[in-house]
Amino acid sequence: KIGEGGFAYVYIVQSLAPASEGRAVPPMTYALKATSTKSHEGRRLAENESMLLRSLRHANIVGFVDVGCVDDPAREREGGRRRLRSRRSPGPCHFLLMEYCPEGTVLDEIRGHLRR
Repeated sequence: KIGEGGFAYVYIVQSLAPASEGRAVPPMTYALKATSTKSHEGRRLAENESMLLRSLRHANIVGFVDVGCVDDPAREREGGRRRLRSRRSPGPCHFLLMEYCPEGTVLDEIRGHLRR
């Protein structure tokens, strides 16, 4: 986990790239933002964020890769077996797969520049 906010966590993830034409393909590193979308408002905000990020293409904006949604991540982790939902169940989750920027945030860059 590399970050968190009120309703989301951000993780570093790697692709499981298959071999291509007999040679190994190095895995790609991405940032995965997982947002809890239990409420209608949460789902709407997550969908708006993904649509906005998908539409923006700029060198200074993190690149959009993909988006997805899981009805119940706890159930998915159990191989899809049916399970009773408890109060601890995270409920629906919205995922944004984005370019990973290992050098930090724009705010980190600005702070570093101001210190110089």
